[in-house]
Amino acid sequence: MPKNNFIVVTSLSASLESYSFNPSLSDDLIYKLIENDYAIKFNYRLIQITLPRYFVHDYLSNVVLYHELGHFIDLKFKIFETIIVNKIIDKTLPYYTKEPLKEGHIIQRYYHCMEHFADLFAAQYIGDCTNHVLNYIAFNARESQTHPATSTRIKIVNDFLNKKYSDAIISEIFKETKSRTSQQLEIRFVDLPTDDFKNFVPYELRNISELHSIFITGWKFWKEEKNEVIQKHGRDNAYKVVNNLIEKSISNYIVTNSWNK
Repeated sequence: MPKNNFIVVTSLSASLESYSFNPSLSDDLIYKLIENDYAIKFNYRLIQITLPRYFVHDYLSNVVLYHELGHFIDLKFKIFETIIVNKIIDKTLPYYTKEPLKEGHIIQRYYHCMEHFADLFAAQYIGDCTNHVLNYIAFNARESQTHPATSTRIKIVNDFLNKKYSDAIISEIFKETKSRTSQQLEIRFVDLPTDDFKNFVPYELRNISELHSIFITGWKFWKEEKNEVIQKHGRDNAYKVVNNLIEKSISNYIVTNSWNK
């Protein structure tokens, strides 16, 4: 099966905190079992991402789907599995502290590393947009068994965007990502002006980089021009207006791109 035979699908949940990646449908094992038992062969694998039903048309919040896709990339190429085995378990890569990890902390650090990679993967395309969402849903949250502290996550993303790679974990992510995927973590978005949004018209996107960047533009416009949008369209409609501008920019690009092909 070609390596790029994957289809991203979404499932909806009633929970407002249900952003997640389900690895089961992207794993070859389940397909081999089906083929062996029922002689049915699938040529594609599914990347299943769950999001809250309530946020289906909330493009400002849904930037975290890039983060969830990062979990698939990590799992597919075994990036942090390799780091954990080669670096953290043998204590050559202390994490968060200068002291070697104590026994029993390996699984927690593994989960934390996975979250950092997913954050950096997303930041390639959407800058610090996930930081904005984190500040809304997990402001000042301390580290847990499965997630780093919000402040730590935001700092690592900002360091990446500012090209500060001195942190040990960022350096290791860079090295192992390049080794396992032959791709470098790098900035893949461009700086788009907010002029069109200020005039309340969709942006005419020209390429994939601009398509990713429209989320950055949407967040920038919302943060900087929120009061003006509220004044013009009312407090109840303001957030919806910004999301509609993003949605129409994306749909216009998809229609145009499909037509040109």
